[in-house]
Amino acid sequence: MNISVKARKVAEEIREKSIKFIGAVGGRIEGVEKPGEEEAIMIRRRAGYSLAAAVGGFFFSGTSAAFGSFPFGIALFMASGHSNALFVFAGAVAGALSSGEGAMAQIIVMSLAFICRAVLSPKSDIDGRRLFEEPLKIKVLISIVSAFLLGIYSVADSLDTSLKRGIFAMLFLLVSVPLMTCVFDSVLSGRSKSAVREAGVCTILFVSVFCLAEHTFFGHSFAVSASFLIILTAGYYYGTLRGAVCGVICALACRINPVIFTLAGFAAGAFRIFGPVSATAISLVAAIGCSVYLEGLRSAYIFMGDVIFASLVFIPLAKTKLIDKYVPQNDQSKSNSFSESINEEKRRDAEKRRLTSLSEAFEELSQVFVKLSSKLRSPAAYELYELCDSVFDRYCRKCALVSYCWQKNYEDMNDGIRHLSEKMKENGSLEKKDLPGFLVARCRNIEKILWDINRGQADMVEDAVKRDKTELFALDYEAISELLKSSSADDGRFILDSALQNKTAKTIRSLGIRALAFGAWGTRCKTLLASGVEIGSIAVTSDEIRRALEVGTGLKLGQPEFNFSGEFVAMTLSSRKCFELTSASAFICAADEDVSGDSIKTFDSVADYFYGSICDGMGSGAEAASVSLVSSLFFEKMLSAGNSIPVTLKLLSNFLRARSEEYHCTADIVEVDLYSAKAAFIKCGAPPSYVLRGGNIFKVDARSMPLGITKEINAEKIEMQLADGDRVILVSDGVAPDLEDALWLPELLVSCADLSDPDLADIIVKHAKAEMGTSDDISALVLTVHALDEDA
Repeated sequence: MNISVKARKVAEEIREKSIKFIGAVGGRIEGVEKPGEEEAIMIRRRAGYSLAAAVGGFFFSGTSAAFGSFPFGIALFMASGHSNALFVFAGAVAGALSSGEGAMAQIIVMSLAFICRAVLSPKSDIDGRRLFEEPLKIKVLISIVSAFLLGIYSVADSLDTSLKRGIFAMLFLLVSVPLMTCVFDSVLSGRSKSAVREAGVCTILFVSVFCLAEHTFFGHSFAVSASFLIILTAGYYYGTLRGAVCGVICALACRINPVIFTLAGFAAGAFRIFGPVSATAISLVAAIGCSVYLEGLRSAYIFMGDVIFASLVFIPLAKTKLIDKYVPQNDQSKSNSFSESINEEKRRDAEKRRLTSLSEAFEELSQVFVKLSSKLRSPAAYELYELCDSVFDRYCRKCALVSYCWQKNYEDMNDGIRHLSEKMKENGSLEKKDLPGFLVARCRNIEKILWDINRGQADMVEDAVKRDKTELFALDYEAISELLKSSSADDGRFILDSALQNKTAKTIRSLGIRALAFGAWGTRCKTLLASGVEIGSIAVTSDEIRRALEVGTGLKLGQPEFNFSGEFVAMTLSSRKCFELTSASAFICAADEDVSGDSIKTFDSVADYFYGSICDGMGSGAEAASVSLVSSLFFEKMLSAGNSIPVTLKLLSNFLRARSEEYHCTADIVEVDLYSAKAAFIKCGAPPSYVLRGGNIFKVDARSMPLGITKEINAEKIEMQLADGDRVILVSDGVAPDLEDALWLPELLVSCADLSDPDLADIIVKHAKAEMGTSDDISALVLTVHALDEDA
C-alpha cells in the first residue's frame, strides 16, 4: 500500500514538472488546478498549435527560394515565440534533412540561432519564465547573422560551379531573412498595427502555398486545393477585396494564372449573402470556366479536380459552422434599430445591382474579345513565307541539285514556297499532300524540310503567345487591382449626414407625423428615413410630405416609399434626377469607304450619370471601324455598370496596346450628373467640344494623346456646370482636325443654335464635308440638357 501511494506521488510530481517544462518551451498551460475536461481541451489545442508549428518548420526549411537559397525556415524560427519555437526548430531540422541540399549548413546555423535566442532571452528558468521572448531587434540581429552564415556557405559551395549564383544567393538571404522575420513576427506576436499585420498574413500565405507547391504526396501536390480552400474562406468571411487579394497571392505562389483565382475570390465575397453553397458554386464555376478559357480543357482537367475537392471540403465546414470557431469574424456589430436594418437592406440591394451589371458587362465584352484574340495566335503571311524560304535555303545549299532548282527553275521554286506559306496560313500546318508535285518527286530532303517548317511555325506561335501573355498579365494586374478597389469603395451613398438628419426630423415632426427614429445618408444621392412611423398620425398626402421635405432640406426628392416589417413602418425618400439629356448624331464616311471609322454612343449608368462619346479609330475604313466600335462598346458596358472613367480608360488602353497590330483610338467623352447637371469632359487625343448657352458659345479643349500609344494615360478632364437648355456638341477629327481649320465651326453653331438636335448634327457634318472634304470620317454628336418637372 505504501509503495502504491509513493508511486502515485512520484507520478504526480513527474506530471507537474512536465507541464511546467512544456510551459517554458512550448507555451505554458497556466493552472494545474483547472478541471480535467477544461485542461484536456487546452492540452489538445496546444498540441494542435505545436503540430502546426512543426509542420510549418518542416515545409519552410525544406523549400528552396531564389538562387537555391533556403530563407524560409530560419525566418520562421526567428519569428516564433515561446509557444512554438521548439517545435518549429524540430520541424525545420527534419525539413532540412529531407531536402538534402545544404542540410548540415541549415542545421548548424539554426542550432547556433537556437542557442543565441535561449541565452539572450530575458530570463529562461523553467519555473515560470518563457524562453524565446527576446525583443524584435534582437531577433532581427540574430537573423542577419544567420543569413550571413548561410550566405557564406552558398558562396563556398558555388566556387566550383557558379560563383555569381552564390553571391546573389548571399545577397538575397541578407535581405529576405530579416525582412521575413519582421513580417512573420507581426502575425505570430500580434503586437503590430493592422496594416503591418495584414502584410505579414499575406507573406505567410504566399510562402506557405509556395512551399506546399514544391512538395508532393504520392506524386500529387495539394497546393491548388489548399489555395482554393483559403480563397473561399477569405472571400466568404472577409469580403470581395480580401478574397481577390488572396486569389492573386495563391495564384502567384502556385504559378497559376492570377485571373482565375482573383475571379474566384471576388465571386466568393460578392455572393456570400446567398449562403456558402451558392457562393462556393459560383466561385467554382468562375474558376473552372476561366481556366478552360485561358488554359484549354486539357490543361484545366487536373485543376478541376483540385478545386472541386476543395469546394466539397469547404461547404460542410461552413454549413456546420465548424470553420467559424477558427476564423475570426469580420462582420461589424449590428444594431437592433429598424432604421439601420432598412439602410443595410438598401446597401445590399445596391451592391447586388452593381455586381449584376458588372457581371453582364464582362460577359458581353468577353464574347467580343474571344473573336479578336484568335487572330493573335497565327503568324502573319510574310513571316510564314520567310520561314519556308529560310528552311529551303538551309537544305538546298548542301544539295547537288541546287543550281537546277534555283537557277533553271527559280520561278517554280518561288511559287512553290509561296504556295506552301499560303497553305500554312490557311490550315495552321503543312502536310505532304499540300506540297507541289515537282517538289515531292525531285527533293530528297522534302520530309525533313516539311518537319522543320511545321516545327518553326509552332515555335513562332508559342513565342507570340508567350510575349502577348506576358505583356497582358503585366498590364492587366494593375488594372484588375484598381478595378477591385473601385468596386469595393464606398460611393458615399451610405455616409451618415447628421445635419440633414436633424432637418428631416424637424420637418416631419412639423407635419404632425410621429416616428421613433430618423436618419439621413449620402453625399451625392441623399436618402431620408423615418422609422417606426405611426400610420394614424399621417394627415397629409405623399406629395405634401415630399414638398415639405424639399423645402426643409433644400433637396429635390422623389415620392415617399413605405416599407412594412411586422409592427414597424418605415418611410424613405431619395434624391430624384433633376435633368435628362436628348441626343442626335450624324456622320459621313471617308472617301471610297463603306463604313465609318468613328463610333458614337449615348447611354445612362446605374449611378445616374449620362454619357456621350465619340471614338475615332486611327485611319479609316473597316480596320478603324473595328477599333472604334470595340472602344465605344467597352465604354458603354464599363461606364454603364458604374465603373470610374480612369479605370475604364486604363483597361481599354491596355487592351489596345496588347494587340499585335497598331491599334490607336481617340476618345471624346462627356459625363453629366443627372442630379446636378455637372459635366466632365474627358479627352484622349480628341478635338475641341463646344457648349451653346443662349447666344454664347464656350470651347472645351485639351491637349492629350490617343489611347493605346503609351502605358501612361494622359487624358485631360475639364469640369463645367451645365444648365437647362444648354447644348453640348462633340465632333471628330474630320470636322475639326486642328484649331485653325475649324474657325468656321463656332460661327456655324451660333447661327444655327435654334435648330433641333438632328438638324444641327446634320448641318455640322454637311458643312464640314464642304469645308474639309472627305479625306477623313466626319461625325458629330449634339446633346441638349432638359430640367425635369417636379412631378416627372
